[in-house]
Amino acid sequence: MKVQVTATALVLMPGVVIRLSEEEALERKHAVEAIGDGKYKVTAENHFKNGQVVEFAGDVPKQYANSVTAVGDDGRPLPSATAGGAAEAKAPAAFRGAAVPNAPSGQHAMGLAGEDAEKEKVTKAELQELDSMTKAQLLEFAEEHQVQVDEHMNKGQLVAAIRKRLKAAA
Repeated sequence: MKVQVTATALVLMPGVVIRLSEEEALERKHAVEAIGDGKYKVTAENHFKNGQVVEFAGDVPKQYANSVTAVGDDGRPLPSATAGGAAEAKAPAAFRGAAVPNAPSGQHAMGLAGEDAEKEKVTKAELQELDSMTKAQLLEFAEEHQVQVDEHMNKGQLVAAIRKRLKAAA
């Protein structure tokens, strides 16, 4: 599925399969492995900027859905998916790195802002899995669950902040 990055940045983690042109693959040769038919397996973090188009070799992985919007071959946004189609990919209301009004210096919004943001239920198992996540995965998790963190925090600080916020919201 072809998508356009709507977040400040999209960080693809190793294991994701994407389609790239020969030129794009050459630019990312240090972080992708050719698997044939124009498909490449991500072997190291791949960063795409806001506005760039990325083509997944299937449906958009769930963890990236809030950072992209589906586009057609002409680059125009596609109408939202129907029950038989792929999950709708939409942009978050606030992007990683956006300053938070009235927040201490250095804090950033990670996800949807405002009282209208719908909180997802998080299980105890998911909270325990935080310890095994990379920093990039923790930042993405915080964004998906509307947890306000500072992107300069280390992994331990991110895990503690996420757990504290999500336990308080429960």
